[in-house]
Amino acid sequence: MPQQKTLALLDASGYLYRAFHAIRPLTAPDGRPTNATFGFATMLRKLLAQRRPDAVAVCFDRPEKTFRHEMDPEYKATRASMPDDLVPQVADVKALCRAMGLAVVEEPGFEADDLIGTLADKGARAGLKVEVVSADKDLFQLVRGDEVAVWHPVHEKLLDEAGVAGLFGAPPERVIDVLGLMGDSSDNIPGVKGIGEKGAKELVATFGGLEEIYARIGELKGKRREALEAGKDDAFRSRELATVRRDAPVPGGESGESLLAAFGLPPQDRDRLAAFYEELGFFRLKKELLEAAGPAPAAAAADAARGSSSGEAKTLEAAPGPATPIGEKSDLPVWETSSDALGAFLALAAGAGLAGLHVESAPGRPFPPEPIAVVAAVPGKGLVAAPLAGDGAAAGRAFLAGLFSHGGIEVVAHESKRLHLAAATLGIAPPGRVFDTMLAAYVDGPGLHAHDLAGDARALLGRDPATVPSPKDVAGSDAFETSAELATDAGLAYLAPRALLPLALGEALRPRLAARPASLGVYEEIELPLVPVLARMERTGIAVDPATLRPSPSTSARASRASRRRFTGPRERRSTSARRRSSAGSSSKSCSTPFSRRRRRRRATRPAPRSSRSSRSGASGRFPASSSSGGSSPS
Repeated sequence: MPQQKTLALLDASGYLYRAFHAIRPLTAPDGRPTNATFGFATMLRKLLAQRRPDAVAVCFDRPEKTFRHEMDPEYKATRASMPDDLVPQVADVKALCRAMGLAVVEEPGFEADDLIGTLADKGARAGLKVEVVSADKDLFQLVRGDEVAVWHPVHEKLLDEAGVAGLFGAPPERVIDVLGLMGDSSDNIPGVKGIGEKGAKELVATFGGLEEIYARIGELKGKRREALEAGKDDAFRSRELATVRRDAPVPGGESGESLLAAFGLPPQDRDRLAAFYEELGFFRLKKELLEAAGPAPAAAAADAARGSSSGEAKTLEAAPGPATPIGEKSDLPVWETSSDALGAFLALAAGAGLAGLHVESAPGRPFPPEPIAVVAAVPGKGLVAAPLAGDGAAAGRAFLAGLFSHGGIEVVAHESKRLHLAAATLGIAPPGRVFDTMLAAYVDGPGLHAHDLAGDARALLGRDPATVPSPKDVAGSDAFETSAELATDAGLAYLAPRALLPLALGEALRPRLAARPASLGVYEEIELPLVPVLARMERTGIAVDPATLRPSPSTSARASRASRRRFTGPRERRSTSARRRSSAGSSSKSCSTPFSRRRRRRRATRPAPRSSRSSRSGASGRFPASSSSGGSSPS
């Protein structure tokens, strides 16, 4: 017997809002918001991998009013409008679904729930196994037997009839009766005033549906009966509003074959989906897509063309990646202290026209920190590292000065401000030609990820963050403090990717910026010229006059009082005032208050400390006398 086919019906609104509120704001390279689209794509991929349906329909709400608004003009009247940043993402999510080969279903005048209900009914009658993908309790009413179940994406659990009863507290066929009694505030369905969720479920469990409840209303007493009698019309109208229609106009026909033909999963168009991911800046999703089944023909051809026309492209393929962990001898730069060797490498950089560069500085203060080493990479020519402090520092500084001043060498660095700070500290001219991959990545995708080297390498190159190790990863310490520590294998493993990866990032980012003249203008005319300005600001600092900022006595007193008001609760403040009045009452009867008299009576009956009890022999009146041995009396 052939295996039963599965039709998955996805409530798009639930996924959209969940993704929008779960993921921080993100933007595409063109600036439009993408966090809900990215979350939707991630959840959809997970669903397809977990449930492996044979057919999928993604059902959307339409902005037009529906038949329910005709039944009740107040339906959903209290619901907040869709967030501004979510509105444009609805179209992107529909485009995403189509790029993934999934059918988008929407119909003016009907909600997604009604489309799902109709398709679920058709699928069940056609012999398909139907899974409704939603966490919305309204759709629990669709569950029936082995034919229709709900996949709860939050709990990641398939709910049959018993599962709905356990989670919701009523069986599927009684969901609409419960909603008719309790209402639904999210949809502004009133229900019966005075009947809450607990009461509604108790009534349904005891009597059954609304008809049975009102037929036996004489068995109820008190406020619950009064509420039901007063809200009878609201109960039946609310139940009708909460009932999912099964007769909406939907595509797919009536047979299992026609439904599978309409909503079946076609072979994936990887080029189309990869282009969509590229457009929205979803580089990790694009990488995973292309890696899942090997490079697509178009991508392979493009890669081959790039490799045959550029020796630089071939060399960058060997940059550190997950398959070649950083730290192996073949990946480590050569530590050089010879002026001749460093001069020869400078000539190689001049021949190539560019060099990946990183300057490592000592941790801590004073600011700016002391530069201790430089590492440089030239495409196809290897890596070299040199000290900027300690033994051999003179040769290293001359090498760095040569890279900065050579008009034929473009320095490629991630966060070039470090280079300007190092140049100022070392007393050499700042770099003349720089391509800053951190700034370029930010302009290309300002809200996509953290723009540190690891974040940009992961987003743009698909590199594992482990390829950009920290000092703790390679040496077990928080920082490298001297050039001698960086001359070790651990130090060289730390330095290598900081010169290699900017070259690979530069290759990826240059064409992206060139394709968008406006973004290129922002990078070249605003962001990059600001780098030396910011470096000078950091070195100069901000002048502060301590005498002007030092608070006067009166200011300190006001601040202290404000602090007490801020951190003392109202009850504590009332108690403090009462204690003051009570203290005044102990010295003058005219100031005595009922509160202070009650307080003194309580003190009279409170047990005294041990040391006071032992000295009570000479005490008279309400309070014990102080003892000469140092015992204290209650206060």
